[in-house]
Amino acid sequence: FRPGGGVFVLEIPRKEERLDPAGARLVTLFDANDGIARDPMADYDAQKVYFAYRPDKKRTEGREPYWRLMAVSAGGGQARQLTDGPFHDYYPCPLPDGGLSFISTRCRARFLCWRPQAFVLFRMDMDGGNIKPLSFANLSEWAPVVMMDGRILWTRSEYIDKGSDFGHTLWAIRPDGIHPELIYGNNTPNCYMNAREVPGTTELLCTIISHGGDHNGPIGLIDRNKGPFDPSAITTITP
Repeated sequence: FRPGGGVFVLEIPRKEERLDPAGARLVTLFDANDGIARDPMADYDAQKVYFAYRPDKKRTEGREPYWRLMAVSAGGGQARQLTDGPFHDYYPCPLPDGGLSFISTRCRARFLCWRPQAFVLFRMDMDGGNIKPLSFANLSEWAPVVMMDGRILWTRSEYIDKGSDFGHTLWAIRPDGIHPELIYGNNTPNCYMNAREVPGTTELLCTIISHGGDHNGPIGLIDRNKGPFDPSAITTITP
């Protein structure tokens, strides 16, 4: 948690109808030298960028700083804090209905297997109001993204009837919180994160991760035509 970095836009000019990386210019939208910024996501008009920010210094003695959701104009200017309270809020994901989904410890639960606070999928209005849960789990969830059919695709932990090495699976839910559905990974020999649909196909691109480790690993393709439980649906495309 060493402070530094920020949220940036890389402007790459064109030269003779081709991108000219040598002339690229880095534009700072948010300077995080007094803390850490993470998970930047632009809205559908590319007019605002949402991200999470954690200040380096404690605002209240005896209490660690919290991750807050922030918004900043893509043209620059003062960033605005959207969430508050004794919770960690991060992984913002703009929704097609005008809301914002995110991951939060607002579920007020602890892991089934360990001490940390649980963190699950929530949603709110773009101005930070009307916060409500989309998931009622009590473990850990990550990395929401919108699918082409408008549903939210995210990683959630599930321990029922399985070992820990099989528990981080891909699910989808409608933005209003109805019809949660397993997409892939129940009792398959991996865990999955950062999933994205591959346009024009039925495949998902994702990072294959381990349970309890960091979120790095090989990149894999998942063929959804083979169903949500078939290990042969996975093709690893990096070492």
